[in-house]
Amino acid sequence: MQLTTQPETDSLKIQISAFKEELSILVQDYELLVNFTCKNIESEYLKIIGQQKIEMLYLDFEARRLKRKIELIQTSINTGEIIDLAKIEVSLETELQEWKVQFNDFIKKYNSAINEIIINLDEKESKEIKRVFRLLSKKLHPDINPNLPVKFANLWTRVFNAYKNADLDELLAIEQILLSAEIPDEYKKGEDLERQLIKLEKAVNHYILKIEKVKEQYPYILLKILEDENLLNIERTAAADNIQSLMIMIDKYSKILNTMGFGDNVKFNLN
Repeated sequence: MQLTTQPETDSLKIQISAFKEELSILVQDYELLVNFTCKNIESEYLKIIGQQKIEMLYLDFEARRLKRKIELIQTSINTGEIIDLAKIEVSLETELQEWKVQFNDFIKKYNSAINEIIINLDEKESKEIKRVFRLLSKKLHPDINPNLPVKFANLWTRVFNAYKNADLDELLAIEQILLSAEIPDEYKKGEDLERQLIKLEKAVNHYILKIEKVKEQYPYILLKILEDENLLNIERTAAADNIQSLMIMIDKYSKILNTMGFGDNVKFNLN
């Protein structure tokens, strides 16, 4: 086995420290993106467009229900069966249950978004939270320190929750715990250092890709719309046109039911 010289060991340690620093920044950027930026983007978007989206979803549900009701009645007529409206309503309830769940999930998401408490910190406090979080990440994050003893690894959960809640006091308390604790020296031999370096490099690339992926998906992609009044107006207009089209469709299906002698008086409960 080839022995690692002291200069080579020192070089590996310097590279490892550099990768840890880069990874701690990426970890912080990722957590900030997911736990604050994306939530705030979605909240702002739903405050502007959410009510129209809810109306669209409800009207779409009504249109689907009426169309399906016509189809079930027509099937009974074609097969010569007695038209049992109560049975048809039960069938509609069952068939559209999955859609109702999706609708109610959106309502919960909307209510959660508009009631989201956006934590506004002054610049000094925000910088201090970022400083402590980055320091703790370098010492406790499992991707940066995969071989930490359990008692230290468990501290990361506290760090993560404190960061999400912008709890500076908790972060500072954990920092004090680490200052008085002895974290094992991970630099044992050159062979281990090389493995650490490879793992850290992979972790850095992994987080770069994670951040890119978040920025390619909902809700981050809404940022482009929020920053452009023209795009916002297009969204509003498209939603309004959709609502109008659905109302016309519902009116059409209601008239068909009336013509068939089965006026629709059922008010569907989506709760």
